[in-house]
Amino acid sequence: MGDIVTELVDEAVKNDRAFYILTIIFMVLSIWALWVMFRHFLRQLTKAEERAESKQSIIESQQAFIADMRLDHQEHLRNMQTALAKSQMVNESLVGVTTQQQRYIEGLKAHRRTVENMDRKIDKVLLKIAEK
Repeated sequence: MGDIVTELVDEAVKNDRAFYILTIIFMVLSIWALWVMFRHFLRQLTKAEERAESKQSIIESQQAFIADMRLDHQEHLRNMQTALAKSQMVNESLVGVTTQQQRYIEGLKAHRRTVENMDRKIDKVLLKIAEK
């Protein structure tokens, strides 16, 4: 088998025209194959760039969404802090009102005891007057 291949190569080299034609055909086919592979590589590269751009735009939109959510959250927290401060002020005023009500109730109880004691004393005086 090796002898046959060697003989064919020797014949092709001896016959220069056939050797040159075969070499040119081989070179043309090689260049054509390289061109096809290069175009395929360029297509793959273009598709990869498109995918990368698509992913980048998705990442950017997600980052923008997260930033908006963060701003909304911060605004919500500020509103909640303001509402908490207002509710604390209302609670403090309610404590003041409750303290005033408690003093008023204690005053009413003291007044009632005073009135009851006076009624008892008047009843005693009236009873003593009635006994005389």
